Amino acid sequence: MSHQLSKVVILSILCLTFLSGCGMRMGNASLHGGESYSSWAGNTSVNANKSAGNIKGVNGNISVGHHASAQEITLVNGNIDIARFAKVQSLRTINGGIDIDDNAVIKGRVKTTNGHIRIGENVTIGGDISLYNGDITIDKNSHIVGDIIIAQRRSWSFLTQNENTRLTLKEGVTVSGKIHLYKETTLTLPNSVSEDKVLRHY
Repeated sequence: MSHQLSKVVILSILCLTFLSGCGMRMGNASLHGGESYSSWAGNTSVNANKSAGNIKGVNGNISVGHHASAQEITLVNGNIDIARFAKVQSLRTINGGIDIDDNAVIKGRVKTTNGHIRIGENVTIGGDISLYNGDITIDKNSHIVGDIIIAQRRSWSFLTQNENTRLTLKEGVTVSGKIHLYKETTLTLPNSVSEDKVLRHY
């Protein structure tokens, strides 16, 4: 089996596993009544001041409006955008970036495989933040309850390039857990985060 064909087969298996048991819908959707939703090839949004359950998607973007809420958000091939004062249980995307605006609350983990993570001011992340390839920027006075993890993929290397990563924490950011670096990372720490928090595993 050729290198490219192997990649396509494995990505297809991942998508099928991810969507198994889900009632898929195609096209764009706006959620506002607390419902859960699974989509293929479409953008999904939670309207401002509204709520949604679990949201899953493949090949599309997911956004949560200001003062809105949602449960777990899981995405393959797309970006996640969380607006100001929104509350979400957890965020995960494969091949996409995550943007979290000021004063939002993520109760659990924030994870991407290939893509950036940008966190605004006064944001609370209740779980771990992790990525393989991309940059993490956390703006002023945000609080991370869990760990920050820069991972090094050791298998299926053709899916990721293990590019250089930048981790930038602005002044006033606090991290209750540790900062785990599994590969070389350009690190910028504020006075509010001690170097003792950083554990280098490479």
